[in-house]
Amino acid sequence: MVHSSCHVVGTITSLFRRYYHRRHGYKPIQRCDAEEEEETEKVQGGVLFEFRRYYNRRRGYKPIPRCDVGEEDAAEKAQDGSKSVLCEGCKKVILKCEEELDGEGPEGCGDRLMARCRLRSRSETSFAGWKDLADASYMYTRAGSWRKAVQAYGELAAYSLRRGSERSTLLQRRSELSAGSALLRSAKCYGEIEEKREEDVAAMKLALEEALALFVKHGDQRLAATACSDLAEFHLDRNDLQDALLFYERAAEYYGTAANRRSNRFCRFRAQLVTYLLANQEALHANGALPIHDYKRKCVGYMKPSDPDWLLLLGQMLGTSSVAHDYQPF
Repeated sequence: MVHSSCHVVGTITSLFRRYYHRRHGYKPIQRCDAEEEEETEKVQGGVLFEFRRYYNRRRGYKPIPRCDVGEEDAAEKAQDGSKSVLCEGCKKVILKCEEELDGEGPEGCGDRLMARCRLRSRSETSFAGWKDLADASYMYTRAGSWRKAVQAYGELAAYSLRRGSERSTLLQRRSELSAGSALLRSAKCYGEIEEKREEDVAAMKLALEEALALFVKHGDQRLAATACSDLAEFHLDRNDLQDALLFYERAAEYYGTAANRRSNRFCRFRAQLVTYLLANQEALHANGALPIHDYKRKCVGYMKPSDPDWLLLLGQMLGTSSVAHDYQPF
């Protein structure tokens, strides 16, 4: 009864409003059929498109070049019938890590980017210069040119710190974290050099310690744990068991704070292993198990571009040393 009475009252009210509007000269709104609605949407969409194009031109934005039919057909034939996703004009406007030219190779691309960055750095400290350094570092790493990668990452860290000193507190924090990431990658590249000189060993240790100090300063627990783990491996490779134990325990603590249980358990297991070596050091020396000679080669191995899983190893190396804003430091 309640629902039916409400319906009757609503109907009477609607009829009364229609009668009232007609008495005062109001005309009812004409309804649109499907074709008229589509036509209206097209007109409104065209007006909105023209307004956006005018606004973009006023703001200085340049339109993206379109693919012509001939260029698409040529690209499709070159790719054995697979349709081209982007034309050459479209590719130029996409911001991405710069690829090598034809026949240049990753190392040659890194040399070209480093030369361009050094020309820029004489007059300015811009994001373009930072990105050239970051891309060159990646290219050297991808090519397995460890010494060139070490130098590029070192320059990238110094560039980030120099830029951060000119900015606000928030941007300075981001710059210092980016510098720490570059130092950590520099140390990882040092670790992949098979024939190390004394200065290489000292530079690797210094890079790890400076990276760890920056991560602890800004509270990045994950990267601080990675730096501690690498320092533990560094000391274990040189049979400095006491320092290796210390850094494995610190890494486990940082991983626990960062809620990384798997890495936490791994570092605790390694710490227990080093504790066993320390407790039985004399017996192991007598049996010839200690000192450990060439630990890196025997237990971990060196990364080489000829490895079948080279790209996977490279991705793990860069992923464990990256920050969230790796390509947006300023």
